[in-house]
Amino acid sequence: MTAARTYSVAELRYLNASMDYEGSAPGGQLCIQWSAALALDLRAGVLTFGTLRACNDAEREQFGPGAASAPFIHAWVEVGEALYSPTSVKRIGLLAPMNRHDYYALNGATDVRPLQRREFEAVARRHRLAAALKHGSPRAVHRDLVTDLLRAAGVRWVLSPQRGLLAA
Repeated sequence: MTAARTYSVAELRYLNASMDYEGSAPGGQLCIQWSAALALDLRAGVLTFGTLRACNDAEREQFGPGAASAPFIHAWVEVGEALYSPTSVKRIGLLAPMNRHDYYALNGATDVRPLQRREFEAVARRHRLAAALKHGSPRAVHRDLVTDLLRAAGVRWVLSPQRGLLAA
């Protein structure tokens, strides 16, 4: 296995294309669309879901009104012990690896559910995700894609009034 590395978004064809959809995802689950796109780029990557803790007071001040007030469903990609969270690109400008265990501890990750590569690829093929991203199709951020990925990973969720996903 190769060592974890930092990427510029420009190096990642599908993630780069998915970032154009900012603000257009139904229900606001951009972490899922961005992580699915990243899983297409990082062929050894495993799309992973988990429930992260609510933000503390300092984080609410830092992140503003969009900060999570309740535990929420989040998505990222794991490559071995490295974890890539595409939502961090907005804060640091690059996609940098984090140690998986440190990320889990920092964010209070529970109910972690990796979507096996074969299952991810089946969902991505069924939704023609690579082609949708390549051609700028709204299919790349459709709610059916999000629903199918969550179901395939065995995640139970409810849509919150603030448009986020909460554990059911």
